[in-house]
Amino acid sequence: MPNISDNTLHQLDALNNWLGAVYGEGTAFGTLLLDAGFSEAEIEQIKRQHLSEFLQAVIDLMAGYTDLSNEWRNRLMVQHYGLIDGKPVALHAIGDSVGVNEHRIRQLVKKRLDLYRDPKRQAKFQYDFAAIGRRLLDNESSSQG
Repeated sequence: MPNISDNTLHQLDALNNWLGAVYGEGTAFGTLLLDAGFSEAEIEQIKRQHLSEFLQAVIDLMAGYTDLSNEWRNRLMVQHYGLIDGKPVALHAIGDSVGVNEHRIRQLVKKRLDLYRDPKRQAKFQYDFAAIGRRLLDNESSSQG
């Protein structure tokens, strides 16, 4: 993929790992968009031209879910999966940095994942995920027209 930094590709890998943990193995960026009605060409266009912006919008989306209270748990999950910088952090390293043992960090991350695994939350996230892609494509169309 031209013009995509290694960091952005690592972030995409991290997002795909997280999506697999939430939706089931094999679920990835393209899968959610295909399921939401995007064409292969649109998905490739997002990857080629908007991937970094898309990934940042997903992080912002996750941080903005006020009904999933406890920003700290969200931050732990995001850090563990490496969603911000594409560099996953081991549970023990997160625990060491916040003064909590690895087992407790594992519990907190799992609890956060379980919230996202709820079918209603999955549907909401998939809708919002698709809305990000649609907005990026629509913004591009309107700026070209």
